[in-house]
Amino acid sequence: MALGDWSPSISKHSPGPVSAIAAVNRLHFTPRLAQVANASATQDALRQLRRNSVTELVIGTIIIAIVAVLGVTPHGSHHFR
Repeated sequence: MALGDWSPSISKHSPGPVSAIAAVNRLHFTPRLAQVANASATQDALRQLRRNSVTELVIGTIIIAIVAVLGVTPHGSHHFR
């Protein structure tokens, strides 16, 4: 299976995980920071928000790396014989 064979699958599904994590961060963890009453709950919300933010950054970096590789990989019909 050549690299180009699965590239449409990547471009079609890659925004999904990043968008889902961003939505959880925005709609769940960020409001929890304003609602918590004690310091341990605040620390827990910050820890979860930090973990999800790092995960989002890593997934985004991987997607950019894959797109960069696909950008410099010659198409299958361009191979020299």
